[in-house]
Amino acid sequence: MAKEKLTRNNKRAYFLPRTKIGKYSFWLVILGLVLMYSQYWIAMGFNISPPPLLGLLSIILMIIFGITSLISIIKDKEKAIALFISALFGILGILMILGEFIFPH
Repeated sequence: MAKEKLTRNNKRAYFLPRTKIGKYSFWLVILGLVLMYSQYWIAMGFNISPPPLLGLLSIILMIIFGITSLISIIKDKEKAIALFISALFGILGILMILGEFIFPH
């Protein structure tokens, strides 16, 4: 009975991912976010427009590695809070692309 309690307590959530694929997906989603917001601040600060390919690259990074973090959560049963956040950003990237096609401006 004491061993059952020990195994139940070992299934705790933690902040940073522990698997290799989880670490890659988390940090590359962060890289996509940094790319996106750096382009925004450069465009606002210097009044220049960054190339659209760079903006598309950052959104694609967020989508691909957001899906990869979902795979890590499901396949490896990773319980890292950072992976859930990066999966959320991947889903938000998909919604941004869908929004551009559904509601063009």
